[in-house]
Amino acid sequence: MAADGKGSDAEPRARTWTERLRALGSLLDQRAEPMRDVCVLDVGGGFVVQSLVPASTDPAGSWALASREYSEVEVGQAVDALETAGRPR
Repeated sequence: MAADGKGSDAEPRARTWTERLRALGSLLDQRAEPMRDVCVLDVGGGFVVQSLVPASTDPAGSWALASREYSEVEVGQAVDALETAGRPR
């Protein structure tokens, strides 16, 4: 077990749903395109996010389905970044 009591040094610590979803929201906020009707699926090794995004080829303003996968590593890095940003310096 690691010195902080959060598992072995070789294994990443288990993340709570609050941490993971907050981090995933942060990753989604970094996207430049607007999204609507977002669906988040918890899959082995990460998340699949599906949403409607503006169709780039349609000047009438229609929406197209887009999918993006976020690995546990990406989400874990986002959790770490949020934790670091929240610490006083």
